[in-house]
Amino acid sequence: VGKFLDQDAVRLSRLVEAGTAGVTLPFAVDVPIPDRDGVMSPGQPIMFAAAPIRDDDGEIIASFGFRIDPQDDFTRILRTARYGESGETYAFDANGLLISESRFDDELRAIGLIDAGPESRSILNVEIRDPGTYILDSNVPRDQQPLTRMAAAAIQGRAGVDVEGYRDYRGVEVVGAWTWLDEYDFGVTTEVDAAEAFAALTALNRAFLVLILVLAISALAILASYLVIRNLRKTADRAQKLGQYTLEKKIGEGGMGAVYRARHALLRRPTAVKLLPEETSSEEAVTRFEREVQLTSELTHPNTIEIYDYGRTPEGVFYYAMEYLPGYSLNQLVELFGPLPEARVIHILDQACSSLAEAHSAGIIHRDVKPSNIMVCERGGIHDVVKVLDFGLVKEVDQASDLSITAVGSVTGTPLYVSPEGIKSPDDADGRSDLYCLGAVGYYLLTGGHVFPGESPLEVFSHHLTSTPEPPSARVDREIAKDLEDLILRCLEKDPNQRPGDAHALRDELANCRDAGSWGEKEAIRWWQEHPWQEGVVRKADGISTDSKLQPTMAVAFQDRVKTTG
Repeated sequence: VGKFLDQDAVRLSRLVEAGTAGVTLPFAVDVPIPDRDGVMSPGQPIMFAAAPIRDDDGEIIASFGFRIDPQDDFTRILRTARYGESGETYAFDANGLLISESRFDDELRAIGLIDAGPESRSILNVEIRDPGTYILDSNVPRDQQPLTRMAAAAIQGRAGVDVEGYRDYRGVEVVGAWTWLDEYDFGVTTEVDAAEAFAALTALNRAFLVLILVLAISALAILASYLVIRNLRKTADRAQKLGQYTLEKKIGEGGMGAVYRARHALLRRPTAVKLLPEETSSEEAVTRFEREVQLTSELTHPNTIEIYDYGRTPEGVFYYAMEYLPGYSLNQLVELFGPLPEARVIHILDQACSSLAEAHSAGIIHRDVKPSNIMVCERGGIHDVVKVLDFGLVKEVDQASDLSITAVGSVTGTPLYVSPEGIKSPDDADGRSDLYCLGAVGYYLLTGGHVFPGESPLEVFSHHLTSTPEPPSARVDREIAKDLEDLILRCLEKDPNQRPGDAHALRDELANCRDAGSWGEKEAIRWWQEHPWQEGVVRKADGISTDSKLQPTMAVAFQDRVKTTG
């Protein structure tokens, strides 16, 4: 080739000087070179790949490079990801300039975005700008139009998915996904016209309307029977006996069972009984439920809920009895009384760390640390005692063969409180995953809001994997001690190696915070005197959260999703 302009030669020489193999972005050369038809013509787009050649001492003595035709070779790679009649995958540089060939070159010629000649191409000639409407209807000069929403986000280094719709460079409504490749300094996106992407939903909507109508008619027919059965069931529940325990009142319900206040036939101490509902009593569910009891009963730390007994009824209902805790879960505490002062947050997190430290040392990972699984209560005359609950999703670190309990490759936990590794590789998560979730709990206690709110579990999962948490002090109108804020953000690092090493280390760092020790028994007694616990009020608080659809514990088996959707 040998006849580049000076500025174009620099692009290739930089690869050689870097001492690593690499590839340039597409660029145009003014000297005549063969086009795709073999005709010598100037202005052709080219790319170069180059790699250094080193001597025995590792010094670069030469370089090996070859030309790539971006219109054919580079675009062909991206073309494999095209979808349907309107989907296209293309690349663009940091200025929003198209560096691969568009699927719509004929349309772009027709609307005048590129020259009308058959030799004209979109590559290096079209900028990814939003005309504000379909391009032929736009009155805004092309150079004054902003980058599309996708291009602006990608150039700022943010990967993303938009299924609600945005305009592409033609002004057509599309849905898409994109990412920015820092190593190569260009972005890649896949887009498809929204009309094509959602065409199937129109037929489904009609089918669902018919189905809803049929269900509504059926519901009216069984409503009276349901009301009678419900009243009978309530009466039966009040008098239901499980072994030596008589159930008195339902006080809670979660994904793994209902919890009742109960009394023992002989002992006088108040008891909570959790039972596995019959409709979910599969062999796997019973196995996990029984495993929760066995593992939790091995833990003796005073900040872990105590298990008294477990068994099965003659009808096969599995249950276990535990200490009854008259107090507030952390989500109830915040929903009822607002964000907590830093000193109390440290006091609560320190006790939760103590519980997790014992569990982790026994090879047990909780995997569902969240505000509703941590309570504060009064025990033995001491106020603000923390209890960590619901080890129903725990994982024994060394029990690699126990595949029947939680499927390999599944995400198990609560979307708002799950670590990045709990999403990407849940079977490899260790105790530092619980520290991430505990950091999210601390964030919630300080701000009254979740680290990453969202409209769906998948959106929240994406934030956990890619988004940087906003500092707590930016979410509230008060000062938050920098040492505590920095520690919470360290717990929320994507890389487990950047978090505190274990629960003991986190306790040590909490103890070194400015406000550590400022909340003690005197402050706790005063608070509980001013806010006496009332069971009815607390239960009403369960329905306050605006993110209730993201709160329940869930398990998503991504391998199964691939099989069913691919």
